[in-house]
Amino acid sequence: MICVLTNGVRPERLLSTLADVESSARGRKAIVVDGDFQISRNGWEVVHYRGPKVGRQNKWVFWECLRVAAAADEDLVYVEDDASASKSAFAYIERFHEVPSDCAFASYYSPTGELHALPGHLRQQCSVFAYAVCLKVPLRTVKQLLDLTPEMEASRFGGCDDVLRALLGPRKHLAALHYPSLVQHVGDQSTVSDGATLGGDRSSRNWRGRGFDALSLANRNLYY
Repeated sequence: MICVLTNGVRPERLLSTLADVESSARGRKAIVVDGDFQISRNGWEVVHYRGPKVGRQNKWVFWECLRVAAAADEDLVYVEDDASASKSAFAYIERFHEVPSDCAFASYYSPTGELHALPGHLRQQCSVFAYAVCLKVPLRTVKQLLDLTPEMEASRFGGCDDVLRALLGPRKHLAALHYPSLVQHVGDQSTVSDGATLGGDRSSRNWRGRGFDALSLANRNLYY
């Protein structure tokens, strides 16, 4: 289940991200809307969440994506609305790439690493994970996180994507950072931090560009 999260403030970025998903994904797709932004698109379910917020950030929008995936009984592919993808990235993520069994989820965006790093996974403690731009959360982890809803309710992070760090970190879970990155963070500003630009750590150094064919990594052993 692919869920694209948006609040509608970057409609041109959103449309580009949706087109990237549509170019290669074949499974179920949902647009999860934070707030009142209106959109209708063939082949997409639209889910509106209007719950409580922390500042400008909706407190439970990531939880809403988990709920949608659990209702479909599928892994969750979570994408922010300002992700520019490599060719066939979502076909590879959806149908070919398996989250390593020792990891709670995989991230297809990482600001670390170098452009020509060998394909593989850098394992990282969830306690230090950041930048949830594009993730694959297997159904086993989706269910575990939903079971932790009472802890989310007691946390200042609520059901936003920071729960990956706040709840899985103390449980010593690992995140798999996929090399190379298959998406780039292309928004000009963060929607959750007023005035924060998306340079530096908010740009991946190991993304090989839109012309890189992610399916070239399918059905082969990654190096690590």
